Amino acid sequence: NRIEQRFGRIHRIGQTEVCHLWNMVAEETREGDVYLTLLKKLEAEREALGGAVSDVLGKAIGSIELRKLMIQAIRYGDRPEVRAKLTQQVEEALDKEHLKRLLEEKALAHDSMDSSRIRKIREKMERAEARRLQPHFIASFFLKVFELLSGTVREREPKRYEIKHVPAVIRNRDRLIGMGEVVLTRYERICFEKDQISIPGKALASFVSPGHPLLDATTDIILERYRNLLRQGAVFVNESDPGEAIRCGKLPPDFTGTDRFQVDLVLRGQVQDPAFVLFLEKISRERDVSFSTQDFLILDRVHRDLPVEDALKLRLPYLVETGALELMGRGRGARYVLSGRFYAMTGRKGVYTRKKGLDRETNKSLLLKHINENKSVGSIMKEFLDVLPGHSRSQIQVLLRELVREEKIHSHGLTRGARWFPGPEKPNCNY
Repeated sequence: NRIEQRFGRIHRIGQTEVCHLWNMVAEETREGDVYLTLLKKLEAEREALGGAVSDVLGKAIGSIELRKLMIQAIRYGDRPEVRAKLTQQVEEALDKEHLKRLLEEKALAHDSMDSSRIRKIREKMERAEARRLQPHFIASFFLKVFELLSGTVREREPKRYEIKHVPAVIRNRDRLIGMGEVVLTRYERICFEKDQISIPGKALASFVSPGHPLLDATTDIILERYRNLLRQGAVFVNESDPGEAIRCGKLPPDFTGTDRFQVDLVLRGQVQDPAFVLFLEKISRERDVSFSTQDFLILDRVHRDLPVEDALKLRLPYLVETGALELMGRGRGARYVLSGRFYAMTGRKGVYTRKKGLDRETNKSLLLKHINENKSVGSIMKEFLDVLPGHSRSQIQVLLRELVREEKIHSHGLTRGARWFPGPEKPNCNY
């Protein structure tokens, strides 16, 4: 940024003298008032943030935007509302939180952390400790697959085992993948918990855990033999359920607490929405179509306004063809809703209208109306998100660009703090 570049050329690496910079501003001029406001705000934020504001000033307020402010001050600076708007734009560009975010993005490392961040890190560490691969999981896995590979393990003391012979298939695999310690032909004692390594009067045990060559070789063989089966995933069966849980409109299994080391499964038996089930049965009869388990999962997620997983998206065109779903929008903004017939059948046409949303021209008219109502101070993106709550920031930006091409609106500013005004942008005149 030109304001700080001059000082940066003097106050640089190798400079041994104290440096001072004076910015000469003509008082009682329109552009001078803007510069004074900028410099005062800059000094206040410099003191609040420890003097590092100059590092990110170029991002906070670019030279192009500053030039626009100067031109507006010269042309319209005698109007009180314009002066108020210019002051507000400067304060927004040099807002303390905005500058702090820019400084954090620029920083290579953080010298300190506040108590809230330390507390969050501690909570993450505690959760990681709770979810780490517990010794009893390792023991259960190893003892089972070791016998599967024709090995024999005998428990000699509580949680301590003897292996008299390690099968050749495991030792040969270790020769292929091993990097350090080798797999022995026999182990007098092994254990899976650290406190069982050394027991007074007993043989020292080898601690089997991730990274131990015996466990690594055994795991590698199992993965090679059963990789295709593992890719198919696991199927959980409720023996008391005849298999109609999803078809009857019940909530799908909940795996919220599941991680790579354990499975947390909750099965719910209550019917979620009987009308939803009747709607699907009606479509099946009228169109002579059937729905797979994947289809029911998709319909359930759409019904509950949840995103459809990537693995299920291949079935979406089929569900649109059957009339169970409708596609709204296109491109990244495309989304799926239940068919209007479902809401008509259940007497909830208003819900369908809300989910479907308004057409494109109506949405643009709402944005233009809001901009016209706030033409004195301009409108910002946060307000547009309130006007069209069902749209994302990128979707609203597309509508705004269309209005700009139609010369119905224009913007002042290039950052997120940009303000939008009605009418086409007036050409800048350089003198």
